[in-house]
Amino acid sequence: MMDFLGRVAYELRENHGKEMDRQIVVLPSRRAGLYLSRFLARLSDKPQWSPMMLTVNELFHSFTDLRPADTETLIFELYSIYKQRFTGEMSFDDFWSWGEVIIRDFNDIDLYLANAEKLYTNISDLKEIDLKLGGLTDEQTEIIRGFWTSFNPGSFEDSNARSKFQSVWQKLAPLYNDFIASMKKRGQAGEGMLCREVAEKAMKNSLHVKEGFTWHIVGLNALNNCEKVLFKYLESKGQAKFYW
Repeated sequence: MMDFLGRVAYELRENHGKEMDRQIVVLPSRRAGLYLSRFLARLSDKPQWSPMMLTVNELFHSFTDLRPADTETLIFELYSIYKQRFTGEMSFDDFWSWGEVIIRDFNDIDLYLANAEKLYTNISDLKEIDLKLGGLTDEQTEIIRGFWTSFNPGSFEDSNARSKFQSVWQKLAPLYNDFIASMKKRGQAGEGMLCREVAEKAMKNSLHVKEGFTWHIVGLNALNNCEKVLFKYLESKGQAKFYW
């Protein structure tokens, strides 16, 4: 990794040495940015501008007015909407661990630009996923498989529990829609929701990108769909370079 960052630093200096203030480097972590800055400093014997260093999350934050919300805020808001959608009482303490699972699922749905209506369709058995959801991508299907592996109603001996689970499953799509609408109204978002807003603007060609800047995408792997969309959009504008 150090050798890789050293070569990236050399490329930046050789190709953009006189306009470093207009370069934005996107890295896997802030630590990587620290090392890249050190390599750049070693290549020059005089003071110079340094490019802006961003993590991937910070890159997405720079393209939206939505504010990142912490886990506690997300679960409190989800619980509030849950109480409106579901009959029967559930204390916040009992809801917490279940809410964490749902927040993670919603985050995956957004990061992979999945359709919540399709994901949460009415299926009564894990085997029905392939039959009923043939139009989904592999990543989207895996979201469902992961959920049903953890909460497979087929493992419930009590038919009452199975019916209750299926009732909850069917309400997750409207719960997701209400949750997203409520968070946007607050001007806040979970990480996946925030990334999805940026990616969808890029897909509509309505994402504003500052002219005269170049984004250098450095050392990233295992990209989710939102990242792929944004990076391709920047590339289409002639404002992205990739370092693998």
